[in-house]
Amino acid sequence: MRFMLGLIFLHATTAEHVSAFTQPAHMKRSAASGSVLFMGMKGGQARRQMELAKKMAMAKEQTRKKEGGNDVTEPAEGDKKKTKLSDEDIKRRNDMKRFDDLLNSESAILSEFNGASGYLTKTQQEEAATAGFKGIDRVYEGDPAPVSPFEDLVSMKTDDALGNQGASRILPWLHNNSARHRDILLVVTDPRAKSTELRQAMKSMVKGLPEKILDKTIVISADSPPENRRWLKKNDASSLTVFSDEKREWMRDYTALGEKRWAMCLYILGEGRVQKLVRELDGDLVCTVVKNAVKSLSQ
Repeated sequence: MRFMLGLIFLHATTAEHVSAFTQPAHMKRSAASGSVLFMGMKGGQARRQMELAKKMAMAKEQTRKKEGGNDVTEPAEGDKKKTKLSDEDIKRRNDMKRFDDLLNSESAILSEFNGASGYLTKTQQEEAATAGFKGIDRVYEGDPAPVSPFEDLVSMKTDDALGNQGASRILPWLHNNSARHRDILLVVTDPRAKSTELRQAMKSMVKGLPEKILDKTIVISADSPPENRRWLKKNDASSLTVFSDEKREWMRDYTALGEKRWAMCLYILGEGRVQKLVRELDGDLVCTVVKNAVKSLSQ
């Protein structure tokens, strides 16, 4: 597969230089050409491979133009505290990561969904593999934190969507109190309905997290508001703030659905960006991971 992508890349370097990362999602992309490189591939697969090749060519070309031939890399360990990447550098770095995700998405695909383990079906994995073409790019640390997905979250207290005003009260950088604009919001999420792992993690957070951290933490679950209320009351965990995302729209926009299986994720948002992101969050270590992630932001 890597050899084939290499050949595709050589072919694509002469293609039209239109960035797939900045192209509006509603624009139609041209179909794959009739190159012999794609003989034997199914139509959909050929189009995906050509699109991957175009992305590789464009990303490399942008890097050469911007950096005078040098690749964009992370600063050396000793220079990290001295060097802060610009917004453009962060975007370029994360675009390259997203492109690498697309390359790796051609790995083996599971044939069936296991409800207990949360593994994705073949169709779901194919949707994830082509998500980049539909404007859903994988989120990384440093990326902007979208606001609109919060507006559709449903409060367990009112059974209503938060809307613009509700989202502004939750997101520190939009809060009416300017003193809170540099604060952080921790989000723990799990796309599995009635997730045993998430529920165990919530119990652990109530008992093991300092109040000052717990007050800045919300949980987004795939369960309904009544289900969340019942569970919190039964387990004496009402100090947690839980929102419902039954259609998993927030999780989809924040790419919290996982690559090959559904699992918990931790997001720390601040100043309009994703400051920290932990995928495949271990429920047994949730308190340790959360406290270490918060601590790292102050270093």
